[in-house]
Amino acid sequence: MAPASAPAQVQNIPVRDISPNPHNPRRLFDEEPMRILKESIDKLGILVPVTVYQPSESRAAETEKFVLLDGERRWRCAGELGLESIPAIIVEEPSAGAEHPDDVPHPQCPRGLAVNANSTKAANPHEDTQDHQ
Repeated sequence: MAPASAPAQVQNIPVRDISPNPHNPRRLFDEEPMRILKESIDKLGILVPVTVYQPSESRAAETEKFVLLDGERRWRCAGELGLESIPAIIVEEPSAGAEHPDDVPHPQCPRGLAVNANSTKAANPHEDTQDHQ
């Protein structure tokens, strides 16, 4: 049996040092759910950390820049509220460009991870059809 991996560490990362995932299938953010989430974050804080990775070019340049894998709505609300930092789990950079022949994203590429994260969430029906075309 393989040893259990250590639990992920949550770190506070400056909101300005995080970029949205260009492969996120979620393109539309409905105003009302965003307003409700923003009110919740304003009252309670961010209860679920976002998930980010540090791209190889950022590591090579020794800068602390990150890309979102999960949590763009929380990240956007944090920015709109003027929060300086956001709790985040830093994971390894996903494999770049690992696509299946029929252009279905591999589960370990940035787009595949974003699709997988969004598949468990209520998405705008137009977004869902966009990603599966």
